[in-house]
Amino acid sequence: MKLQDFNIVDECNHYYTAFCPIHNDVNTPNVTITRIGKYIGHWKCWACGEEGVVSDMILQGINKTIIHKPKQRVDINWKSLNRYYINKGKLNSSKLLGLADSLDLPLWTLVQLGVGYDGRAYTFPVHSADEEIIGIALRFPDGSKKMVRGSEIGIYLGNNMLDIPGASHSKSRLVICEGATDLATIRRIHSTAIGMFNNETPIEIVYNYILKHKPAETIIFPDGDTPGVSGANKLARRIMDITHVKVFPMPPGYDVRQYCTEKGREAIVYILECIHA
Repeated sequence: MKLQDFNIVDECNHYYTAFCPIHNDVNTPNVTITRIGKYIGHWKCWACGEEGVVSDMILQGINKTIIHKPKQRVDINWKSLNRYYINKGKLNSSKLLGLADSLDLPLWTLVQLGVGYDGRAYTFPVHSADEEIIGIALRFPDGSKKMVRGSEIGIYLGNNMLDIPGASHSKSRLVICEGATDLATIRRIHSTAIGMFNNETPIEIVYNYILKHKPAETIIFPDGDTPGVSGANKLARRIMDITHVKVFPMPPGYDVRQYCTEKGREAIVYILECIHA
């Protein structure tokens, strides 16, 4: 890395902040460069995961050229960042295959959700009611989760909704579940579906999405825990004036993916058929 590669934004107590030169970040300074202490010279992008070490000469150059100015909030080009992660996932296809195998899901179900890889964790784009990417969720190999800094909480969506083998499709019926991997599972059964980020997903995002697409019927499959069921019931009360809504919680301790893995997809198919009847 050269000095000119780093567009330094600010100087903090122990580090500099800069725009990432790897994924051409021009909106949010996601890079930190440690300026003192044991890890002096170490830099890391907290958006794309790239990291390295700069030379003493580059650090001296930064010290001479740093412009002191207050931090300002700038927006990330989430669509571009997500595309970068998807391309990186293609270069690490064994990682995505490993994730699919561990979840007992076909790889294509993750591809249709726009899942990528940042070098450390699997990435899942999060959307607004207008279907714009507003953040990226990270799932680490150990199962832990976090959000890329600056992300907003929204909903998970899939693409190619009409091209899912064996799945029913009806614009008049929307299925809502909790989480990206539950959505990947549901979309093998019924393609017109969305996933809430978690039980704390802002209800207005889901309300506005339903208002936009106008499904006659909405089925909610929350996780089988108190927060999940409570959140689903709150959502149901909010949307009941614009769609016919029913809530079917999973058994205690289960989410949709776990339930389908143990009972088979036929269990969810049966529920949906009974509702339709």
